[in-house]
Amino acid sequence: MSKIARIVYIHNEAEEIGGTSLSLNNMLHSLKGLVEPIIVLRSYGPVYDFFSSQSYECIVLPFRFNYISCSTSTYSILYIAKLIKNRWLCARAVKGLYELLKDRNIDIVHTNSSVIDIGLSLAKKLSVPHFWHIREFIDKGLHISPIWGYKHWIKTISSSQQVIVISPSLHKHLLHAYPSGLDNMTQIYDAVLSSERKMLNTNKEKYILFLSGRIHPIKNPKLAIDIFRLSSLATRGYKLKFVGRCEEAYKRELLEYSKAIEDSLIFEDFSMDIEKDFANASAFLMCSQYEGLGRVSIEAMYYGTAVLALNSGASRDIIEDGVTGYLFDNEREAAKKLQDIVANEQSSILKNAQDYVLSEFTEEVFRSKLSTLYNRYTDDRS
Repeated sequence: MSKIARIVYIHNEAEEIGGTSLSLNNMLHSLKGLVEPIIVLRSYGPVYDFFSSQSYECIVLPFRFNYISCSTSTYSILYIAKLIKNRWLCARAVKGLYELLKDRNIDIVHTNSSVIDIGLSLAKKLSVPHFWHIREFIDKGLHISPIWGYKHWIKTISSSQQVIVISPSLHKHLLHAYPSGLDNMTQIYDAVLSSERKMLNTNKEKYILFLSGRIHPIKNPKLAIDIFRLSSLATRGYKLKFVGRCEEAYKRELLEYSKAIEDSLIFEDFSMDIEKDFANASAFLMCSQYEGLGRVSIEAMYYGTAVLALNSGASRDIIEDGVTGYLFDNEREAAKKLQDIVANEQSSILKNAQDYVLSEFTEEVFRSKLSTLYNRYTDDRS
């Protein structure tokens, strides 16, 4: 870029520092010296503290998401009342942001998630390009529907100057829904970490890792329990270690579900210092059916742990079975592969996985790709 670009990032998370926040953090870190970011959040909380503590400018204005649960009746009076309030709050947020930013010489508005739509309206009012970062299978993975329907949402995102999708599977899914094509859609893998932080520990501890920002049914932890039970690794002293925020009621449900192996389950809260959890694990289980990318799988590969993932979503984009990790189609296949992972030396798999991650998912690689996209629009405005 010929000048430092002033870019507004519209962000969805507020109460929990999840994968989207970590990806935004890597994005901004990769673009240091190229971008002056302004982060828009819908409320104060841990995410605000996380970014403001790094001296990023944050603006807080209440707004709502652009989706409803797939099980919600769109004909109920309650739904219509919520819809009116939703749209009113979003319109007010756009108006407020415009007043705050109209004299700031903004170059781009970049919406960082599928589930918010105020960025497009703000970009139009500011007369600047809009980038829309699509990170989720919202219909299949999150089981939600855009307020005005999926087809309308696809047409809406197509009006952005750039649509960025984070995996080939997500790219294909969107093209299937919009067969006429999206000429403005580009697939760029997220940056996950800097290439300077890699480690490869072959002295593993006796636990299988399941890690997520939040342990939730969408992440399919019961499938992990089924696999661990079928593997019989508990009889050999192995533990199934869940790391992530987990509500007490759901933890009790998982312990009840685990039946005879509940003593082999470990629950730990999520923290920002997770390198050792990954590096010391004998294997990492990814059980989500429609993962937009699978950041935690990439982190496991980065830190030298074999990944065993459900053959679905973006997991099949980032893992080549038997080369950079392992894929499975059912519990019995997964249990057998898990037994093989802990029984056999994995150094070649781990090295292949780490080499692949370093070639595709570092901040250095991401900086080059995203800055090239930004240049198309900021150079025109110079």
